[in-house]
Amino acid sequence: FIRYSVDILSLTLEKANGTVVETLPNAATLDFAQYVNLTEFFTAAQIPNGSYVRGTITLDYTNADIQVEVDGIAVPATIVDADGNPITSYELDIELEDQHHLVVAPGRPGLLNIDFDLEASHEVDTSQSPPLVTAMPFLVADIDPVDEKDIRLRGPLVSVDLDALTYDINVRPWHRRDGNFGRVTVHVDDATEFEVNGTPYTGIEGLRALDTAGS
Repeated sequence: FIRYSVDILSLTLEKANGTVVETLPNAATLDFAQYVNLTEFFTAAQIPNGSYVRGTITLDYTNADIQVEVDGIAVPATIVDADGNPITSYELDIELEDQHHLVVAPGRPGLLNIDFDLEASHEVDTSQSPPLVTAMPFLVADIDPVDEKDIRLRGPLVSVDLDALTYDINVRPWHRRDGNFGRVTVHVDDATEFEVNGTPYTGIEGLRALDTAGS
C-alpha cells in the first residue's frame, strides 16, 4: 500500500461490568500506510479508572483513499469485503486476554497498543484495473508492549520545567490541528537529543533552547 486513508469514527473500551467509554474525542482521518514502522501516541486522559477487558474500533470507508503500487506507480484501488461487496464501514472487536486487561488507576498510566496489520488483513490483485483490494481487517492489541517502532508524540508545547527536567505537550496526533487528546509530560536526561529550530542540542541545553523557543 502507498496510501490507506480511512476515517476512524469511534474507539471504545469496555469494562467487565459492561460500562462503555468512548476514548476518541473527535473522529479522525488516518493513513495506516504511514504506520507500518511508526507508532503514533495519543492519550485519552478522560478514561475513568477501572479494568477494561475489550473494545471496538469503527472504520468508515465512505471517503477512503486506497492506493497500491503497480510497477512503481501509486494507483487508486477498489476495496471490497470478503464477499466482494463494497465496504462502507467496518467495526472491529478488540479482545484482551484475562491476564492482560487494560488497568487505569491513579498514578498508574496504562499503554494500549493497537496495530492494524495491513498485510494480514488484505489481499491485493493488481492484475486488473483498477486494482482490487479484498479486506478482512485484523487488529493486534497489546498492553504495555515492547515496541521496536519509532514512537511519535506530536502537539503544541505547553510548558517547560527546567528544575524537574520535563516539558508538557498537548497531544495532537495524526497531524490534527485541533481537538483535545490529553496532555503528556516528557522527562529529559543528559542523553536526550533535541533539534530546536534546526539546531541540535543534548540534555538540559536542549530543554533551555526549547523553553526559549516556546516563550
